Amino acid sequence: MGVGKSTIGAECGRRLERPFVDIDTIIEEQEGTTVSELFSSRGESTFRDREREVIARVLASTDSQVVAPGGGAVLDPGTRELLRSQAIVVWLQAPVEVLVHRIGEGANRPLLDDSPADTLHRLEQERDHAYREVAHVVVSSEHGSVAETTDAVLAAYAATVRQLGEAGCKA
Repeated sequence: MGVGKSTIGAECGRRLERPFVDIDTIIEEQEGTTVSELFSSRGESTFRDREREVIARVLASTDSQVVAPGGGAVLDPGTRELLRSQAIVVWLQAPVEVLVHRIGEGANRPLLDDSPADTLHRLEQERDHAYREVAHVVVSSEHGSVAETTDAVLAAYAATVRQLGEAGCKA
């Protein structure tokens, strides 16, 4: 939350001339409600199942695209496997203090409660292992403009493509 997945992802898509796909937006459009409402009405487990289905469908496309799954998508082992095997995963990182500043009170953030800083620290501890498992590369979004962070993401992406080889890499 607040690390820049949607903003940086959209800019990467624009620069690469590829579609940008926000998984939460797809789910909201298909379900006719917000992610927050889905969490409230159906629970996180049901949401994660739906999220995995949508990610699998998006990654099955033969088109190269920039995809932004929600921050908790990596909690599901099946989703981690899909992401790691079918995409180049860039983990955008920023310190919790920066994230708290960016998201403010956390309106429309289903996992944030009365203490965003405490919640983000807890989520960081719970998710760190999963992010490390799935990420091909890590890029800081703490400093710099959207353009500078996008430059860093695209440079890391290009280096990873070269390292992994174009064969079998549809990103």
